Amino acid sequence: MAVLLPVLALAKPTIVKPTIKSTTSFAIIVDNATYQAIRPSIEAYRTAIEKDGLATYIVADNWTSPDLVKAQLMQLAKGKMPIEGAVFLGDIPVVMSRDAQHMASAFKGDQDQDWKEYSAGTDRFYDDFDLEWDFIKQDEDLPHFFYYSLSHRGPQKVSTDIYTARIRTTGDDKYAKYEKYLAKVVAAHAENNKLDDFFIFRGNAYNSETKEGWAGEQITLREQIPSLFTYGNTARFIDFETKYPIKPYLLEYLKRPTLDIALGHHHGSETRQYLNDNQNAAKVSEAIEMVKLFLRTRVRREKGDVAAAMQKWADEVGVPVSWVDTTAATRDADRVRQKSMDIYLEDIYANNPNPRFIMHDACYNGSFHRDDCVANAYLFCDGNTVAAHGNTLNSIQDKHPNAYLGLLASGLRIGQWARYAQNFLGAHLLGDPTYRFANTSTPEVDINEILAVEGTNNEFWLDIIKNNKYASTGSDWVAMAVRKLADNNYENFDQLALEVYKTSPYGSVRMECLKALYDKNASTRNEILILGLNDSYELVRRFCADYIGSCGDVELLPALVNTVINDRISVRVHYRAEDNLKIYPKELAEAELRKQFAQNPHVIDPDARLAAILKDREWVDKRVEGTLASLKDKSVPHEERAHNISSLRNYNYHHIVPQIIEFIEDASQPTDLRVDAIEALGWFNASYQNPVIAEACKRIMKSDAPQELKNEAEKTYKRLQN
Repeated sequence: MAVLLPVLALAKPTIVKPTIKSTTSFAIIVDNATYQAIRPSIEAYRTAIEKDGLATYIVADNWTSPDLVKAQLMQLAKGKMPIEGAVFLGDIPVVMSRDAQHMASAFKGDQDQDWKEYSAGTDRFYDDFDLEWDFIKQDEDLPHFFYYSLSHRGPQKVSTDIYTARIRTTGDDKYAKYEKYLAKVVAAHAENNKLDDFFIFRGNAYNSETKEGWAGEQITLREQIPSLFTYGNTARFIDFETKYPIKPYLLEYLKRPTLDIALGHHHGSETRQYLNDNQNAAKVSEAIEMVKLFLRTRVRREKGDVAAAMQKWADEVGVPVSWVDTTAATRDADRVRQKSMDIYLEDIYANNPNPRFIMHDACYNGSFHRDDCVANAYLFCDGNTVAAHGNTLNSIQDKHPNAYLGLLASGLRIGQWARYAQNFLGAHLLGDPTYRFANTSTPEVDINEILAVEGTNNEFWLDIIKNNKYASTGSDWVAMAVRKLADNNYENFDQLALEVYKTSPYGSVRMECLKALYDKNASTRNEILILGLNDSYELVRRFCADYIGSCGDVELLPALVNTVINDRISVRVHYRAEDNLKIYPKELAEAELRKQFAQNPHVIDPDARLAAILKDREWVDKRVEGTLASLKDKSVPHEERAHNISSLRNYNYHHIVPQIIEFIEDASQPTDLRVDAIEALGWFNASYQNPVIAEACKRIMKSDAPQELKNEAEKTYKRLQN
């Protein structure tokens, strides 16, 4: 059972007030030891921020609990100059969240395993004031970890009130690292640095390596930041296949002293940026070497008799056993080869990359709660990076990572960008969130001031849309206007967003309309999903294919089947469409497939295509059968029932929702499985069955069911309303 963490008011924090006045303010939250050790550096940092016009508090304390930090932030947010953001400098408690995986983008781990690994490190505890949490415990081994469970009492969706960032390092020399980093930040603030040098790179196996998606991103970036593509400015794009291995070329470009922004689309870990896999063979000799490498790798994974393993794998592949060389020399060569393919922490510290801001669109690169991570290395090396964005968790590939990037050319602070563009449980900004580039796009206005003053003024945002204000600066002012009107629950938003979608020439604006109408379960949602499957922007089509699976509405099935049949050249779109077609009942899907194959005479070998699609979905149909058996048959082992119910989080079989509800309302079933099932239905928030699930939740909340089931029903009900 959760308990309240005692808040010990041993001493009041040290609060150094701002020396200037501004519409909003900023807070440097620092622990006492760090403050005393590097006070001049912190004060210089505060002065640099205030020279940029943002009043800044310094708040120092021992911070014995996360609740103390949050209480201070909420107090500062109520002041005459409410804080718009904060940075956590030094040893500030880390919240490891539990029961909040639905607010992450792709994290669905088993919480019963190692708590350190299967709890989500997050600062949404601090910057989303409305979320409610129950304290569980402080970690015995890592005392800076505090475990909290997301409560049913509060909202079930992230909606941050301020932006936050982390400046945290470890080791005996950590104070010297802080001083060096803050000196770099102060120097960066003194520059009038315009956004004119931009770089994007891709690693292998990301987003199905889609060429069309890669090209679409470049086209849309030109719409977002047109100034980058004019004379005297630089925009560069490197793919993992440009050279092999790409690592030395990428590191060299990242060292450019003029580089402003770098965006990395790749897979990752805490200590590694994944770039390349094995090289595609162009010659027979190269193919043979790849086979030999494959064999060596497989044999090294085997346990027991090495000779037997060598013979086993040689026979499996059908080559002589002499091809399997597991000597120390080949092992060493393979290690060197592996190191040549990816960027490791030591590579970052040795090469000192220079982008002022870097976004790591990867899993775990932003794990600030660990001793070190990729994003941290960019900050604390000798390069010029002052801000880095990354994830403490798994990160979904199909997302809109470049949203609002064009506003950085209008002087939007990096923290504000992160707050609007990457608002997930595990998405975090590391470094200085107040840094901004010179406002070269709209020097007549301060977008940071506008967000503070005009944020809820619908007429202001409508004016931007209707009069196409700031159009010459790019598409993202309109995209932000759509976002603000959605956040403000503008009365006619459903029709407005659909009309903007139909008339906008900009991919990023159409993407914003799509996301907003989907998130709001709008009356025009189905219409935009059907239209969007034929959009020229690959990412819009990809999202539509994914969203239709989340909705499951039969009205959307014909459009999805049309994409499966006619958009095969869009690799990632086709993958999402065909995968989500499996969510629909076999009979409906097969009937629509047969109908449309007959209506499309240009399709080559339709019978084989249909057979392959039906064959590919057999495992899904068996899974549905297994899930239904788990709901009905009490003789199925408890662990298997739990696994099948949990799988509903990933596979929303909308048509079996009535059976799931029947199971949940059956008092003879185990309570823990009923709780798992109602939690799984929370992942059906976009489903056409949403109203049915909501009514079931209300019945359970009013019933005499066990309290833990009623609490989970309340969480699911709130998730359905988001």
